[in-house]
Amino acid sequence: MVVWFEGEEPTAALMAERLVGTLEVWTAAIDGRLTPAVPPGGGDRLARLDTAAGELSRRFAAIRERGAWDDAFVDGLCEPPESFTYGGVLAHVLEFGAVRRHALAGVLRELGVEPAAVGDPLARRR
Repeated sequence: MVVWFEGEEPTAALMAERLVGTLEVWTAAIDGRLTPAVPPGGGDRLARLDTAAGELSRRFAAIRERGAWDDAFVDGLCEPPESFTYGGVLAHVLEFGAVRRHALAGVLRELGVEPAAVGDPLARRR
């Protein structure tokens, strides 16, 4: 189990799906949209990751420009709906995204696949 609130992730594919799906869901929640229509495991995960990461990054850049980190929004995707601050969501996405990426990289290494991106900014500078 990578994170307690999602349950077991018995495969690398499910771990990757949840990593991508999390970004898609947070973007939809911030925009007040429904959850994306892509079924779990559907579509090209790398393309979905690029799209979702870019969209969420643009949302956070706009929030930064407005100085709105402490502003709250209602996440209608939660049951029941919950209120979050944009800054809290950014912290959550960064924290649990790092945990997910690290865990997935470890599983991929165990399966004999060396992940292309280490994830450590210091390692990339060498």
